[in-house]
Amino acid sequence: MNKGLFRKGIVFGILVFFIGVGVVSSTVGNRIEKINIVTIGSPGYIQDLIDNASDGDIIYIPSGIYYENIVINKSISLIGEDKNITIIDGKYFNNVVYISADKVTISGFKIQNSGIGWAERYSGIIVASDHNFIKENIIFDNDYGIELYGNNNNILRNIISNNNGGVIFWYSHFNLIIKNNFINNEQDSYFSQSFINRWIKNFWNESRILPKPIFGEYRIPASTHPPGGYIIIPMLHFDWRPAKEPYNL
Repeated sequence: MNKGLFRKGIVFGILVFFIGVGVVSSTVGNRIEKINIVTIGSPGYIQDLIDNASDGDIIYIPSGIYYENIVINKSISLIGEDKNITIIDGKYFNNVVYISADKVTISGFKIQNSGIGWAERYSGIIVASDHNFIKENIIFDNDYGIELYGNNNNILRNIISNNNGGVIFWYSHFNLIIKNNFINNEQDSYFSQSFINRWIKNFWNESRILPKPIFGEYRIPASTHPPGGYIIIPMLHFDWRPAKEPYNL
């Protein structure tokens, strides 16, 4: 009799064990699915991660469409899973990404659909700080693609396409623009009050043998009454060795 009870106890224990495993597996599966649903494409998801980050953090963003207008005000790295399918979409409202902190890296995103206005211009990325890296993104269908006010920034290996203005500089110096594809922009680049920026081996919409000119201006206040006028002096920079074909980015 004791042996019979012992055998029944073993069988009961085995059944409980397998039932328990099934319950745990089901619970874990549900949790993973729930996490995916919450994170991908949730409004404010990226901004919430930035707000809760600290200087030096690396934030990885899974693929999905994020309808946000984000502000990066900390020295962080924001890395998308795949620039073709990790999308920050501004819904044609305001700037899509505004960088106000120094030493920010943003990479691996498609950044699209900034606001388009008459009195005020909006951008896919505004860089209002120094020593940042904008690399390996797709900057697509914005008023201005990238707009710079800071210094010593690096724009590397991006696809900058179908924007009204590709890369625009205002009072922005010592920046490097290297090996990007500029494709089908109304104007690829322009600068004002900006010096010693270097364009190196970019592809400019077509195969080129000669250097690519980049047009700009320098404004001198005019001694007019009432004050407020400017004398505009045209300026010219060059990408001396443009790429002959687009990079495989």
